Amino acid sequence: MLDRLMDMAVEGEWRPLISNSFTTLIGPFYVRRDGERLRYRVLLEPRHDNSLSRPHGGMVMAFTDDVFGWYIQMTRKEGMVTVSFDCQFIGGANIGSYLEVEPEEVQRTRSFSFMRGTCMSEGKIIARCSGVWKKFTPKAEKAEQ
Repeated sequence: MLDRLMDMAVEGEWRPLISNSFTTLIGPFYVRRDGERLRYRVLLEPRHDNSLSRPHGGMVMAFTDDVFGWYIQMTRKEGMVTVSFDCQFIGGANIGSYLEVEPEEVQRTRSFSFMRGTCMSEGKIIARCSGVWKKFTPKAEKAEQ
């Protein structure tokens, strides 16, 4: 299931992820393998500041949403889109630190994936996130079928 991701991720070593157009605005993102688990992170930069020397909540959510979606698309080997996303903010991170998340696919059906993960920074819980992703086939592909 995780073969493609595991091939990209190196045990204990952070590697840059291939970016999409949106990710380039808030990333770069990094991935590493810890045994059979994958961890992702992003450096919180001054451009992510919410004017209170903390990363904007939208940045935390965008990072987690993008990572969850990327994880699902790679493990399912098909396009997926976010249907719902929920995030509870628990603590604050510091600009200059890393924000990390370890995605977990809780349930998978033919068309849906249910995800969750805890965002951490400097050993503290920053947010808990969960969401639902649905299989997506672009209209051009549907017309060809």
